[in-house]
Amino acid sequence: MKISFLYANSTSGLKKLGGEIIKSVENTPFCHFAILFNDNFDEYIFEAVFPKTRKVKYSEWLKEYSVHTRFDFEIPSQDKRIECYEYLELMINKWYGVDQVLFIAFCIWFKLNEKFQLKTSINKNARLICTEIGYLFSNRFFKYEYIPVNQDRIDLDDMVKIGCIINNKTEWK
Repeated sequence: MKISFLYANSTSGLKKLGGEIIKSVENTPFCHFAILFNDNFDEYIFEAVFPKTRKVKYSEWLKEYSVHTRFDFEIPSQDKRIECYEYLELMINKWYGVDQVLFIAFCIWFKLNEKFQLKTSINKNARLICTEIGYLFSNRFFKYEYIPVNQDRIDLDDMVKIGCIINNKTEWK
């Protein structure tokens, strides 16, 4: 039983075009973050995509994305597996945070100072973006130290840093 952090690229249609824009703005080699839940029977992706967050079979997801980077974390117990799955299920069907994506782009393009970013709250989890799902999950289940500028401003670079920190010293809460 494991949880994986996937950093991916869109492979078709408008998602591919949008992904190229995200890669350009964020200056990363990938455009998307998702969580793969593997319980040795089924594999499900939990992710935020327009218009709503969703859970989809990994085999179906691979028709739309290619994995660039992956971090795997063994789930330490059956109780923790259930807790992880139930937590991820709570994130399904929330609206996608288009406003947050625009806020991140705005902060990057205009190099806004951290004071402004810290004081700006976009939607307090009413809507989610892909990296925010990873950030919220990481904060709930892992012991690590990483202070982002603002929860609504978590970008792909932040999630790579968080993934690397957790990957180097995985300690579950």
